[in-house]
Amino acid sequence: MDGRLEINYSMLDKQLTQNFSALEGFFGDNDGFARKVEETVKDFTGIGGAIRNRESTLGDRRMRLEDEQTKLDRRMEDLENRTLRQFSAMDNAMGEMQSQLAAMQNIMPA
Repeated sequence: MDGRLEINYSMLDKQLTQNFSALEGFFGDNDGFARKVEETVKDFTGIGGAIRNRESTLGDRRMRLEDEQTKLDRRMEDLENRTLRQFSAMDNAMGEMQSQLAAMQNIMPA
């Protein structure tokens, strides 16, 4: 068996010929196959169905992730700006120190 549905047509023809009225009951009754399939599909696709619930859950998760991404982007931008300010301050301090060193070297006799 590989999971495929196989139909024995000779048996099907025999059952249809001998038990045709039972076939109507199987498919058409209130508890028949068609009604059960309809109810199963409704359970998945209806307002409170599994698929709708999953869609709602995934939508909520997507919105949360978008909010988190926005917050992360803002934090990364703040970190970048802070690092740039710190680098600029360090660069200015290095420039001042080099200036002071050059001034001190000019004052001292060689």
